[in-house]
Amino acid sequence: MIELKKGLFIIAALTLLLTACVGDNIAGDDLAGGSSDTFINPMTDSRDGKTYRTVKIGKQVWMAENLNYETEKSYCYNDSVEYCATYGRFYEWNAAMRACPEGWHLPLIADFKTLVDALGDSATAGRMLKSTSGWLKDLNGTDDYGFTVLPIGGRSASGEYINKEWLSDFWSSTENGARYAYVMHTGAYSNIVQLDLYEGKNNAFPVRCVQGENDSLRSYILVEDSAVSACKTESADNCEYGTLTDKRDGQEYKTVKIGKQVWMAQNLNYAVKQSFCYNDEARYCAKYGRFYTWSAALNACPSGWHLPTRNEGMTLYNSVGGYDTASKMLKTVNGWTSNGAGTDSYGFSAFPVGDRDEYNVYEHEGISTFFWTSTQDENSERSAAYIHLYYGDDAVLPSASKKYGFAVRCVKD
Repeated sequence: MIELKKGLFIIAALTLLLTACVGDNIAGDDLAGGSSDTFINPMTDSRDGKTYRTVKIGKQVWMAENLNYETEKSYCYNDSVEYCATYGRFYEWNAAMRACPEGWHLPLIADFKTLVDALGDSATAGRMLKSTSGWLKDLNGTDDYGFTVLPIGGRSASGEYINKEWLSDFWSSTENGARYAYVMHTGAYSNIVQLDLYEGKNNAFPVRCVQGENDSLRSYILVEDSAVSACKTESADNCEYGTLTDKRDGQEYKTVKIGKQVWMAQNLNYAVKQSFCYNDEARYCAKYGRFYTWSAALNACPSGWHLPTRNEGMTLYNSVGGYDTASKMLKTVNGWTSNGAGTDSYGFSAFPVGDRDEYNVYEHEGISTFFWTSTQDENSERSAAYIHLYYGDDAVLPSASKKYGFAVRCVKD
């Protein structure tokens, strides 16, 4: 700890000395590609008055210290405030997405790649970014550009603080599936910065914000974490229902409010191209609604409603108690085989309607139901994420070929 503070003091002193010699903006040696690193004026977070060193590397301006803005789902190492003062806070991913001040954003993994590319040599980028003290067995860096990566480790989803002196992982805003997001990883035993690693979103890691707004994040729908009480039992139904009339064809649908969301409580049955009835029989559409390919599902919901994103599906799961019991809570109490009946504790009333596979085969009636989301799979443009409830208690949010025919539940705008 003493050595680490000493290292930080030296960096701060050097910054002040350079500032005194040259002025507010100090250009260093040219980097690869003709860009330069520049120590610039500190940034003050208007929300709490905290001030952060910033550094220009290539064409980007980065915070040169870990963010220390207190939010829900953020933590100090070992739950000690003194560590926050030195190392900043750890954030669960959902909190990290909200944490950066106005005019700054949580970096995409592409932003981190731009940073590494600006250093000119990916094989030694880790050494150039790491702090000059504090790392395990004196495996310190050279901190050539004042970015000052500190070996603070992280906090596991179980609440354990781990890997101090060993590594530093910074959250990116780039997801890998429903439960994971990519990090920029720097370790004691390597001079390489890794950008292909991902962590569970309930783990907590430091945040470095990069200057500028990111338009793709403006419309991003974050996951809500809080569960709400069940509204329906065997003897009473106190759920908040409503009615949606689809003006396009006059069909009416039951709706239900679950947490902050309002969902259709019945499957959509609006006929469009690339929509189908189970076994190609109209009686199944009347009972179960229609199946839609992903492209058809994207535009199938009526005005004022939309196909849910994957994160809205995650919010649904969280609202009813989490992944482990979401199927049980959302499924109907009848119609399921293999002892797969649910409790329908929130009035969502998911029937086991099955699906239509990419080879036009109808399957899984009685044991599963699948609802499209609007989120394309990050690893394949041919696949998209879907809500999957099946005969077990837990639920998942995997991906499937966009050619599959799945049911649609619209959520209110």
